[in-house]
Amino acid sequence: MILVTWNKALRNCSSNPMGNLSRVSEACEAKLKSNTNTTTAIDVAQARGVIVLSAQMMGLSINEYTPLQVKQSVVGYGRAEKKQVQEMTRLMLNLKSVPKPDDTADALALAICHAHSAASDYSRLCRGIKK
Repeated sequence: MILVTWNKALRNCSSNPMGNLSRVSEACEAKLKSNTNTTTAIDVAQARGVIVLSAQMMGLSINEYTPLQVKQSVVGYGRAEKKQVQEMTRLMLNLKSVPKPDDTADALALAICHAHSAASDYSRLCRGIKK
């Protein structure tokens, strides 16, 4: 689902496909579980291909996190329910309400997980480590 959000962002860019994403310095994605619906799996794989290609064209490496890693990072428990992750995301980002649609909340939780990761620029900055 997070890939769909990225796909929409890419589609909404002007004639320069990277125009609105020019300040992006890092990329991350959720590892997808296997899908028994072949049509959905193909659509998601195509969207992921566009995202990976776009990130590579921008010189970005892509960090991948499992849903368990995201939940562990945001809630502190890898088997947390979706509502728990959404509420902790809201609290951590000091938002008035849980972000909607769910894809948005998922993307923000993924970003929080990446920020907590030793691989992120944010984490390196907090530890005083230069790229």
